Amino acid sequence: MGALRWLWRVGLALLLAAPRPSGAQQADTRLWLAPVDGPPRPGDVVTLELAAAQGGTLLDTGEVPRVELVDGEALGAPEPAGGGRWRARFRVSSTAVPGQDLGARVSLAGISQELPVPVQAPARSPLLLPEVVEAVAGKDTTLQLPVRSTRPLAPTDLQVVVAEGTLGGTRQDEAGLWVTWQAPEDPMPRVVPWAVRDARHPRRPPSWGLLRLEGRPRIPIETDPGASVRVDVGGRSYGPFVADAAGVAVAVIDVRPGETAAEVVASDALGNQQRTRIALGGAAQPRLLLMAEGSLVPGQPLPELHILAVRGDGRAWTGAPPTCRTPVGAPLRLAPTGPGLWHAVLPPGVEALFDVRVECVLDGQSSAILQVPVEAGVPAAVRLRVWPTELDADLPVAQVQAWLEGPLGDRLPAEGIQLSARRGAIVPEPGGSAATVLAAYDGSAAVAQGGDEIEARWQPPEGEGGAWRLEAELAGPPDATTSTLPIQVLALDRLGRPLPGVGLRVGIGPAEAEATTGPGGRAQVSVPTTALTGPWVVEVRSEAIERRRILFATDAIGASSATGATLVGRAEVRLKSGEVRRIAVSAQPDRLVAGSGQRARIVVRLQDQSGHAVTDEAPELLASQGRVGRVRLNDDGSWEAEYTPPEAMSYGEVQVQVQGPEARWSAETRLEVLPRRLRHAVGPAGGYMLGSRLASGPFGGAELDFDLPLLPPAFLGRISVSAHGARQEVADEQTGEVVTLESTWIPVGLGLLGRQERGRLAVFGGLEVSVVPYRQVSTYGDRIATRTPGLVAPGLEPLVGAGYRLWGTEVQAQLSYLWLSMPPGDVGFEGLVGGFQPALSWKLLF
Repeated sequence: MGALRWLWRVGLALLLAAPRPSGAQQADTRLWLAPVDGPPRPGDVVTLELAAAQGGTLLDTGEVPRVELVDGEALGAPEPAGGGRWRARFRVSSTAVPGQDLGARVSLAGISQELPVPVQAPARSPLLLPEVVEAVAGKDTTLQLPVRSTRPLAPTDLQVVVAEGTLGGTRQDEAGLWVTWQAPEDPMPRVVPWAVRDARHPRRPPSWGLLRLEGRPRIPIETDPGASVRVDVGGRSYGPFVADAAGVAVAVIDVRPGETAAEVVASDALGNQQRTRIALGGAAQPRLLLMAEGSLVPGQPLPELHILAVRGDGRAWTGAPPTCRTPVGAPLRLAPTGPGLWHAVLPPGVEALFDVRVECVLDGQSSAILQVPVEAGVPAAVRLRVWPTELDADLPVAQVQAWLEGPLGDRLPAEGIQLSARRGAIVPEPGGSAATVLAAYDGSAAVAQGGDEIEARWQPPEGEGGAWRLEAELAGPPDATTSTLPIQVLALDRLGRPLPGVGLRVGIGPAEAEATTGPGGRAQVSVPTTALTGPWVVEVRSEAIERRRILFATDAIGASSATGATLVGRAEVRLKSGEVRRIAVSAQPDRLVAGSGQRARIVVRLQDQSGHAVTDEAPELLASQGRVGRVRLNDDGSWEAEYTPPEAMSYGEVQVQVQGPEARWSAETRLEVLPRRLRHAVGPAGGYMLGSRLASGPFGGAELDFDLPLLPPAFLGRISVSAHGARQEVADEQTGEVVTLESTWIPVGLGLLGRQERGRLAVFGGLEVSVVPYRQVSTYGDRIATRTPGLVAPGLEPLVGAGYRLWGTEVQAQLSYLWLSMPPGDVGFEGLVGGFQPALSWKLLF
């Protein structure tokens, strides 16, 4: 029965926690999720595209979905990617298991759904290197390192890095490719890691190898003349070496990396042996090797880093991973890809550097530095200059210049720049140069609209090598006759240029179709599908590159939104309008809370006689208190500035004035700064107790109001301490003596208040529970008969009141009723000693 009861409770909890549709809208809402660049590897940064639809139409909502990824760390909140679409970035845990799905929990529009995100294993390099190449260290060491591949490869396709030494050329013969390497002059034994990768394709790790350089030292050994000497090192024996007449034997041995000691065995003519252990040098340091997948290309994905660490003897590193840093952000996150192997993603922000310096340190013993350069010859921006930018309607003519700028700020050849205007006309002019395009602009057709936009566009030439990026879009409506969907794909190379001749596989679910890109890097393919109404999760693959997109039938068909490395520069041209005749100024909102950090938008609308927006000259905004920010022009022709009240301002009214140049026109608006919500207040309080005839009189004390973090802001706590007393004289009927009774009550209260604020005025009410210590003294004549301290049972005190702000304080008036009575006794007050308590308090806010 206990187990059944437990299962019932768990089932009920899951039922209550499960999201329930609140109507037909929620029931008809569906969610889709796709990794943009294909399934991630352990340690990858993955971008997830999320789409929400209602009845097959994208759900355009201002709500931001909530996305949680198992074994993934969110890198910021999801960002909008068009109506009904968002993109979220996560870092996949390095412990994620390839071949399994990461559950992504998505919550939006009242529904919650778990969608799979598959994890793939890191790709393997198609290159084959010898595991170890052995040679003797020294200045005469030159090696021909073989590189083999499972696919056709040219010398220009290789990217080679070596931890030290000098790389020569790469040659090719019938056996394959050969890389020439010249060792430095250092004769010490050591291992030198090297790596080679196919530079045509990203997301493929390099192949790693080791160059094991053996030392060949000449070691003088002192012994008896004519003695025979043998040297044992690493299980190898060298000798015998015979000592000369001076008793010196010169031993020549091979010392491999990691060998630090040798044993010397000397034998004389009588057969006596002497064994001695000699040091060959310190322990070899571990080695690090870094490789980046190419250089930094403006507007393209950041290159990945690959890292190798080996011990001094050439075995794989098994200790803590290296620590790697760049000039931007925290240390890099390294994801293991094998023994002593890691890969990492450069952090956002490095693309703004001239080059990136990556420095890795291995256990404080070894370090390596990698410079990732910027591809300086690739255009990073197209610059456009128009002069003048303000044109008179009588002569709307301007000069136009355009040029290409590289990532380092250099001007590049301007070949391929096209100029156009949205409304006016562009007329090419002679006199330009190889780095600048000149033209004239005629804005006669844009006078009625009051402005125009001039555009400079640069299209990249066709690329070369392998595909580094893929884009997919809808090329037309689904074909119901053939049950296919036309998809257009754009393939780009490492520099973002369109790439022809790339083989593609395009799939929707289990169905696939093949295509090859043509001129312009584009290919169109019809993919079989059974869902003719969509949406469709389209997968495009080429080599190790993959692209996934969620497409709907309502997407723009044939719009060719994928442009690769196309650069666009735009410049606005304004045409002067008439004089200002109408002014409208408003504050949004017109009430701010002091000390809350709130700001107001001051919106100014200027119109001429015809009702057109006047945007020629920015108005000047002045505030009686506080600060008005920079005035900017909105798309609808209105002017806008941000108003910030003074930090020390408690409350009050602010006048904002707008005026034109030389005060030719002006207008004003007002806004109110409301006092901030009361959080903590302390101060004295006093009033008069209106109780029984015996217990009436003045009282005084102090009160502390404070906010309660676990309750809504409308609730406050209160601690109060007050004191009131009573005195009564009666005559003893038997002795005739005067009996004086004096009592003092000190209520200590703890209460809960509900408070409502309206500007400087506030009303509140609540209930206090009071513990009341008291003291009673009875006097017969001139002698004290009894002196009795005690504690009255807890009393209740309901109260109501109002407050009014004065600078940093608040004056409060309240009315309460103290429900307090004394127990019966031989001498003293008994019965009701509380009553109504009208009171005033003055509290300091903090």
